[in-house]
Amino acid sequence: MIRTALPRPAAQPAAIGSPGSKPATTTSGAAGPPGNATSSGTAGHPSAASNPPAIVTPPAAPAEAANPPIPATELGPLAIAAHRIAAPPGAEAALLVPFGPRTGAAAFRRGDDGIVVFDRARPIDMSALAGDPAFGTARVSLLPAGTLLRLPLPPSLRLRLWLKVAELRAEAGEWQQAMALLSETEQLFPAEAAAVQNAREATFRSLFAGQAAGQVPPLELASLIEDNADLIPPGTEGEKFAEMLADRLLALDLPNRAEPVLEKLMAAAPAGAPQAGIGARLAEVRLGRDDPAGALAALTASRSADLPPALAVRRTMIYARAVAAQGHTAQAVSALSALNDSAATALAADLLQKEGNWAGAEAALADLVASTAASGGALTNADRTTLVRLASAATQAGDTGKLALLRRDYGGRMGEDSLGSMFRLLTDPPAEGLGDLAEVGRETVIAGQLPSELKAIGATMQLVP
Repeated sequence: MIRTALPRPAAQPAAIGSPGSKPATTTSGAAGPPGNATSSGTAGHPSAASNPPAIVTPPAAPAEAANPPIPATELGPLAIAAHRIAAPPGAEAALLVPFGPRTGAAAFRRGDDGIVVFDRARPIDMSALAGDPAFGTARVSLLPAGTLLRLPLPPSLRLRLWLKVAELRAEAGEWQQAMALLSETEQLFPAEAAAVQNAREATFRSLFAGQAAGQVPPLELASLIEDNADLIPPGTEGEKFAEMLADRLLALDLPNRAEPVLEKLMAAAPAGAPQAGIGARLAEVRLGRDDPAGALAALTASRSADLPPALAVRRTMIYARAVAAQGHTAQAVSALSALNDSAATALAADLLQKEGNWAGAEAALADLVASTAASGGALTNADRTTLVRLASAATQAGDTGKLALLRRDYGGRMGEDSLGSMFRLLTDPPAEGLGDLAEVGRETVIAGQLPSELKAIGATMQLVP
């Protein structure tokens, strides 16, 4: 006897055949890529998609019975009656086709049908299954040397098979094929669009949840992100997710691919914080490529009201860098001054210093010191670096009064390391007369021994007599 079962989605397809005297079980839902035949011996394996259908031959009988006579009941063309039986574990429905124990069978899927082929040409009486929800539409065809049973698969089972194949492809690392299959599934099953969309989102996120994305070739990864930009989740999570995608592309040294990907992500992202965050990242990428106009365009395209404060500050700072790069430093500093943020104040000082506006840089750095280092406690390295920059700006501006105040208020708190030595070199009064020759020599030694990192703290250290 041959039993044919429609599986539940988690069931593993059974092998097809009729070894020994026990009935063989066939599973009509053996999963290969939709539209392709799958050998029943490899059902559900991602690489089984390209295998042609196979007939599984039962093992040979012992030598003394190698050629047993075929019972008379298997020789004639009399129809055998198929009927429903209780479904075994892992199946939704089961059908018994009472062929003899020596009948071989193979099962596979082609298109929307499950196919079972028997190697005996016998009619199958399906009248007992008329109107059956699972098997009522089954069709039987006699072949020259066999019998073909075609079982149209119900839509719910077909959908589960497509989703299962996509899952298996993802597990095998075939991410592009998995996502393409899910996109095709969405078109084939419009009534189940929500379920398919959930599967697409879950598969896309799983690609980046662990180390899987690191195993995908860079260009394939870029294509995956471009083709699935609509899967960015809403809200703050979407903003972080988009940032992570851009960082992955930039880490792969693909800035040219990162920009179009971010453009698509920005267009697909919901308005508000997600879109504004992606727009900020796109603007930063364009600034890194010396494209301030493009950076400003990205900010404009993603503009939104009522953004989280941190994101609003970040976008304003990007805007300031972009307009300053176009030669509008005063406009940039004005925008930064409205933020009342220490990072924005430090950026304003950088822009003014770069322009050579030492008085403006001194004022910005003085504001920064007042907000971060004015108390009498211990100074952090960041505080001390800012104080050295302020002393440098005051020196360049010729503001001896400010230097005297810095020396009085912070000289004893700067420490004895390189930063402290630099601060004292900048703030000590100039040498006067022969009596100060020893001090001049000490300062010369300090200046000559400054480590290279002190020359890159953001200020142009030009000592004036």
